[in-house]
Amino acid sequence: MKNKFYVTTPIYYVNDKPHIGHAYTTVAADIFARWHRILGDETFFLTGTDEHGAKITECAQKEGLNPKEFVDKIVPNFINAWKKLNIKYDYFIRTTNIKHEEFVKNFLQKLYDEGYIYKGKYEGLYCIDCEKYITESDLVNGKCPYHPHKELRKMSEETYFFKLSEFKNKLIKAIEDPKDENHFEILPIERKNEILNRLKAEVKDISLSRSEISWGVQVPWDKKHTFYVWFDALLNYASALEINNKNELWPPELQLLGKDILWFHTVIWQAMLMAAGKKMPKVIFAHGFWTVNGQKMSKSLGNVVDPFELAEKYGVDTIRYYMFRGVTFGQDGDFSMKDYINRINGDLADGLGNLLNRTIILIEKLTKGKVRKIEDDEFSKRIKVLVEEFKKNMELYKLNICLELVWKFIAEINKYITEEKVWEIKNEDKKEKIIYKLYEALRIIAILINPFMPETSEKILSQLRLNKDELRVENLYFGKIKEVQVKKGEILFKKVEYMEEKQKEEIDIDYFKNIKLKAATIKEAEKVEGSKKLLKLKISLGEEERQIVAGIGENYSPEELIGKKIIVVANLKYAKLKGIESQGMLLAAEDGNNIALLTVDKDVKDGAEIH
Repeated sequence: MKNKFYVTTPIYYVNDKPHIGHAYTTVAADIFARWHRILGDETFFLTGTDEHGAKITECAQKEGLNPKEFVDKIVPNFINAWKKLNIKYDYFIRTTNIKHEEFVKNFLQKLYDEGYIYKGKYEGLYCIDCEKYITESDLVNGKCPYHPHKELRKMSEETYFFKLSEFKNKLIKAIEDPKDENHFEILPIERKNEILNRLKAEVKDISLSRSEISWGVQVPWDKKHTFYVWFDALLNYASALEINNKNELWPPELQLLGKDILWFHTVIWQAMLMAAGKKMPKVIFAHGFWTVNGQKMSKSLGNVVDPFELAEKYGVDTIRYYMFRGVTFGQDGDFSMKDYINRINGDLADGLGNLLNRTIILIEKLTKGKVRKIEDDEFSKRIKVLVEEFKKNMELYKLNICLELVWKFIAEINKYITEEKVWEIKNEDKKEKIIYKLYEALRIIAILINPFMPETSEKILSQLRLNKDELRVENLYFGKIKEVQVKKGEILFKKVEYMEEKQKEEIDIDYFKNIKLKAATIKEAEKVEGSKKLLKLKISLGEEERQIVAGIGENYSPEELIGKKIIVVANLKYAKLKGIESQGMLLAAEDGNNIALLTVDKDVKDGAEIH
């Protein structure tokens, strides 16, 4: 009987085009799916799009479309993106699929009938971009931790609640106890600890429905409500199997996602499954975020990495390789164009590409393209060690280590060619033995890199005069090929010249709108001990007072600042200067050592917004 492997990505919200975060998760899932197909497992890889909710309605209205027209317009962007990255999924689910919507209604109706859902009222702060309420404990400087430049909405509405609090202890036991019937793993380990720490604090029941949003799945027992988008979205993992008559594949072996949506998948999702009496997924793996040269990606900085453009320009396998070669899977990654080009030129062109080119040329030159089997116990053992180490690290989700193992082997073989100087050898048997070892090394490499670099893998196999049938785990041993005639093909990777790209200086209007400038009056001012430049100011923003630390001490005395009407950036992330928290930033003009505060030419109330 075949083993099974069901792997999922989150379904992606269609309010914008796909980006590197989407690509990273989806390529990772594709890597694991391709590997399990090589292992011979019955594999099902699910991805898709999340198409309901308030944010979709807003985006649709801006474009003069109804929500369904809007999502129908955006979804092809994701389908085409996955084609560009050579993603081989088994099913692409859309939450606007009628069968999915019916599944959601039936699933949650059962939870309602069994008493896990009740009616109430919710008051709190809502983040439209997250499509969720933000609790006080989650706030960072009064803002959403993931969208600090967006204003949170104060909302109060009638809602249905899911009894999440009832599952607190069951969830803790399921995570901590491997023998528990509901046990599931959270990886990496630090993510598991984060969830356990939060679970062991207060867990409240969660809002399940919205009475003010019409674009969603209608609550069957109360048609004035639609289901909160997250409950609808999470159920896609189960509905997709029912739609495809694949319920026997439940539960998932692996659910991949970004660390920002871990709570939903490890707590809310698991509690829903417990309530329904369904088995838990085996592993939930949360990966990190991507930065660029140490900076957060931002349209205004012009540093957003488009993996689809890179795939078109440099080849799809260059970006698939890069994303998983230098970053420990599960940790944050930093993209550097210079490092990316160095990987192409070094690892791919000089490493793998050079090995294939040298080997095929040698075979054609020395044996007229013919390869015949010759035994070599020592090399057979080396191949066995490589394959076993690779398998072990794939099981441990250590994708970077898998690639490291293969490229170490590539370096060994390139060095072997140079040291043996096969072109100078006169003994035909020795010459043919070396040639066969090189051929078999490339065959094994082609199979192992296939999950990561399928296009490159197939190009290598083609030059070795093999086909996709070779991509099976039982072929991962030395000495399989008895005799073959190779044929030289195109160069795998061309060298690329690195040209430093300048970040654009302009910012777009949407970014500027996120900057909250307000008028404020300085109420108190004093020098910061140990600094000539820094002054600590207490300012009034009308409804609140704040403390700002400003470097204007050499141009203004504390006394002359009292009562001045200034302009401040009110939604800047708080920072500490000399150990003192600064809760904003004032605006000033600078001309060398001369600094002048920006003020308003008429008296306006404190807190007035500057446009």
